Amino acid sequence: MRESHNQYPPMAGAAPLRQAIARKIEALYGRAYNADREITVTASATQALLTAVLCCVHPGDEVIVIEPMYDSYVPSIELAGGKPVFVSFEAPDYALPFDKIAAAITPKTRLLMINTLHNPTGRV
Repeated sequence: MRESHNQYPPMAGAAPLRQAIARKIEALYGRAYNADREITVTASATQALLTAVLCCVHPGDEVIVIEPMYDSYVPSIELAGGKPVFVSFEAPDYALPFDKIAAAITPKTRLLMINTLHNPTGRV
């Protein structure tokens, strides 16, 4: 407590942790990021996804999501005032249906949510 470890950390995360992440990324991938401006530590992937959606999506925007999808996507989109647009994987190989994704893109499209490994199919 005497060393000031009794307060909430900065919103972006503790500086030593962000600096360590920047060093690790540079060592592993040769990419340099500014720990103060380009790295944010979140409590979970779900929080990170919500934060990204809230930063990017505005009322009336459309967001393309690939079904099946992680269960937090639609509530996050709706909380931001956006409208989810659903495109489904097709069994048995669960390859991305690029033609359907292209057809779903409109002037209102703000975001396309793709993750790899895909949750829940495991498709890479």
